[in-house]
Amino acid sequence: MKHYDTFFFDLDGTITDSAPGITNSVVYALKKYGIEETDYRKLCRFIGPPLTASFQEYYGFSKEQSLEAVAILPGILYG
Repeated sequence: MKHYDTFFFDLDGTITDSAPGITNSVVYALKKYGIEETDYRKLCRFIGPPLTASFQEYYGFSKEQSLEAVAILPGILYG
């Protein structure tokens, strides 16, 4: 039997449903910029790709704004 010191868990949809945490966090960040997004389909586009890229692509944020937006996201890990 092999002994492992490290375990890796892919929590982005494999073991848990991360969609509510990601989408609610994005809503929170967007509100800080005066943007009220209620279309869940638009918010789901943030699941998977780097969040900074999504803020830039979908909401026209600058690189600096996208980094700020990600920094204020409550309670999630980001890449």
